[in-house]
Amino acid sequence: MEKAILAVALQKEKKEAADILGNAALRMSGLQSQAKVPTGMGGGIHACEVQYNPVSLKLKTQGGRVKAENPQAAGQPDSAVQAVCTGNTTLSFELYVDGTRTLDTIKAMLGMLSSEEKRQVLFAWGNNVFAGEISQMSGSYTMFDHTGRPIQGKISMTIRQGGSQTDLTYWEQAFQKFVQGLPAV
Repeated sequence: MEKAILAVALQKEKKEAADILGNAALRMSGLQSQAKVPTGMGGGIHACEVQYNPVSLKLKTQGGRVKAENPQAAGQPDSAVQAVCTGNTTLSFELYVDGTRTLDTIKAMLGMLSSEEKRQVLFAWGNNVFAGEISQMSGSYTMFDHTGRPIQGKISMTIRQGGSQTDLTYWEQAFQKFVQGLPAV
């Protein structure tokens, strides 16, 4: 097991929390290691160390598109409807919980889904930094003491980025850094 960082910005507005964490991700992405909670994150960010087993870290992305439809109903004039779907990227991983506070920790983590503001998080492990909104989470208890109290568990989490300007900047920087290392043809 290794330590990772899970941070939440407890702001009154979802967009404000997302912007704060997105900007923190941009600042942190240049660091070599986030072995501990970085100082100076500021902006009302609350960060804690979590146990992470680096066996699996899954990134999935989907490109944006424009969808045009022409829904014609009987007796209605022709009309076209256009919807823009921004692309999104998700990160899925599992966190591990161990000790006498396993029950409370898993309940608290699942409680993050209770409001849009608490769903805005940042996950950092090594030089991997990802900020977005928790879109899915589940908890399971994997070991119990002799009284039936959970003493080990895991939390499966998926964080989604929705194509905000901060997200696009993060991925553009990652792309540019990669391309700069390629030989010109």
